[in-house]
Amino acid sequence: MLSPVLLQELRRWYRVHRPACWLFSQGTDQAPICKGTAQNPFYRSLRRSGIQKPLGIHALCHSVATHLLESGTDIRMLQGLLGHQDVATTQIYTHIMQKPGLGVRSPLDAS
Repeated sequence: MLSPVLLQELRRWYRVHRPACWLFSQGTDQAPICKGTAQNPFYRSLRRSGIQKPLGIHALCHSVATHLLESGTDIRMLQGLLGHQDVATTQIYTHIMQKPGLGVRSPLDAS
């Protein structure tokens, strides 16, 4: 699942930076970014939000899954997107749903 909005931004970024190997790289040798490059902004945002619950970056996956279910995504489709072998694992997200919805959209397009 790739949001058309995100795809447009990635294409814009690519045209400017023209990476040789990795889309997001670091240093002069163009090595792939380290996990801290994604985790640090997440933890900074978490602190700024005032959320006290200890969360990891994997919470983003849970948030997207919940939003997809709320917007009407079929649970079997979500199971495939998340790579779960058993639908029971995916059903964990149903207990935190706020409301059922219609259609499948990326959370980035819901603004």
